[in-house]
Amino acid sequence: MKKFKDYVTEAKMDNFQLVDMDPDTARIAVQLAKKAGLTPKSYKSRSGGLDISVEGPKKKVAKFIMSLPNEANLKEFKTSMTYFNKKGAAKAEKIAKGIGIYVNTKKVGKAPNFAFTVYVDGEFDKIEKWSGLIESNANWAKSLEKIQKQRQLDKISDKDKETLMKIAALLGKEKR
Repeated sequence: MKKFKDYVTEAKMDNFQLVDMDPDTARIAVQLAKKAGLTPKSYKSRSGGLDISVEGPKKKVAKFIMSLPNEANLKEFKTSMTYFNKKGAAKAEKIAKGIGIYVNTKKVGKAPNFAFTVYVDGEFDKIEKWSGLIESNANWAKSLEKIQKQRQLDKISDKDKETLMKIAALLGKEKR
């Protein structure tokens, strides 16, 4: 038989359950539950996802529920971009670190044709911002093209440059 004290304690306690979550979402929910001062219990659901159950004082459970972000903010998005030069990868790393989504960079391939893959993980809007910042910098892409052309010209001797200029002049006359 329960005592009156047990009924009073039960009335102050509450439980809450989140069901059928993917592993990343469950990890975030567990972190938020611990932050609210609760001890979460996780177990595999029948549908294959993860269920999280928390039990504790009503105030702490309410704090946990209020700290849960909406579905759009809870989802994380993992992606990567590959660069064929170290400068491009370094720039992508710097931007990703500034936004707070950088995971790591791996060097792939065989020498001398290395590629650098930058891995990021975070909310979709942050990934989208990162991608936009990298791709929108048209001046950066143009300067890379100019550098590449300059390197090609530097490899040609002065005598060959003069010959090419004469050929270009003759072709220009033919077009007229």
